[in-house]
Amino acid sequence: SNPSMKSTNEYWNTIFTGKEDHEFGWYEEDATQTLKFVRTIPRLNEAMVFLPGAGSSILVHELISQCRHLVLNDISDVAIQKLTNKDKSIVYCEVRKTVYIADKSYFKEKRKKTAVNQQS
Repeated sequence: SNPSMKSTNEYWNTIFTGKEDHEFGWYEEDATQTLKFVRTIPRLNEAMVFLPGAGSSILVHELISQCRHLVLNDISDVAIQKLTNKDKSIVYCEVRKTVYIADKSYFKEKRKKTAVNQQS
């Protein structure tokens, strides 16, 4: 293995560290078209929505208000940190080097159900 080669995580962390969101070639100022597609999901407010390669997209913030269960991932933990810095209602945990994000209310509900099941 070549020690001068960066891992994929390091590569993307460097990109997300060195630029502001609007400087990325894939930056969307308006997520309207994507949201039109997402809104076709039946019972969106109850569905588990997974958004791979979420980056620091504005789409995430739009989806938080519309999806009950939102799970996002990105290979860059810097991108994930940018998301959590922008919106304090987001929490994340690292699982097997993949970072998942969900609305805090999802975790609160899971803890309540676990506590109720343990009491039974």
